[in-house]
Amino acid sequence: MRRTAISTAAAISLAAAATLTATGAHASYPGANGRLAFGLASTATGQSDVYSILPNGRGLRRLTTYDGQDACATYALDGHSIAWCTPRGNTHGGADIWVMKQNGTDQRRVTDLGGNVTFPDFSPAGDLLVFAGRPAGLTNPDIWTIGLDGNGLTQLTTSPAMDQFPVYSPDGTKIAFRSNRTGAAQVWVMNADGSDQHALTTDANPKDQLPEWSPDGSRIAYAARSLATGLDIWVMNADGTDQHPVLADSGATFGPAWSPDGTRIAYVDATENTIETMDTQGGDVGVLFAGGIPSVPAWQPRVDDDE
Repeated sequence: MRRTAISTAAAISLAAAATLTATGAHASYPGANGRLAFGLASTATGQSDVYSILPNGRGLRRLTTYDGQDACATYALDGHSIAWCTPRGNTHGGADIWVMKQNGTDQRRVTDLGGNVTFPDFSPAGDLLVFAGRPAGLTNPDIWTIGLDGNGLTQLTTSPAMDQFPVYSPDGTKIAFRSNRTGAAQVWVMNADGSDQHALTTDANPKDQLPEWSPDGSRIAYAARSLATGLDIWVMNADGTDQHPVLADSGATFGPAWSPDGTRIAYVDATENTIETMDTQGGDVGVLFAGGIPSVPAWQPRVDDDE
């Protein structure tokens, strides 16, 4: 497929740690297209920080400076806040969820559960975070919610399997996630209170990060693995019908993030170590960022005072 370069960021002496897990989880909320946030690692130091960039590939900003691995950034509905996962302050070998303003200021810790919690997503109301976590004493990740003040921890799934990558629907009534409770990892959905958990995909190809709602809530994008084509971007209706690839034979693409206006999807190309965007039918592919190994992007609903 022909790829048109939008912008290649200047070398910022950030390449990627080969062992870094590319992470992210987020809903796309409707609005004008703002910045994209993502983690970026360094082969020299092993450090990964959260950056943001304009959708034209300009205006790269470094938002965190922790000497560790900051990743899995996600924007709130109003575009003014970012949640992300980081091991800073965690003495149990895992990570916690922190939040900050979209410009990187006012960084603060939300979770302190004595284990490993990652992949946050803001509720549309902005009062809760949903995440995948294995708090102290538990052996597998489940889906949880917590208030932005760190109170009100609630467990939504209790399967002995791995439940991961939760994202709220734009209206806040549903949560999509990935689970391997039936064998191969599949895309599942449940009500926001954890009820009515059921699979949307059931074919043999394992699903990877991340399920992602379109801004109008009508469709879900996700990554699917197969031995024939590698890791590709698929889209289906929110009820699980009309499952089809929009970026096939791509090698290793994952982490789809809908633009807030619903016209494009950003994703990671792990073969090229780039963030790319395409239209929702898989055409007009362009490179947004190159210069390291980025992790899954999140797309910000436009904030007028944040050019």
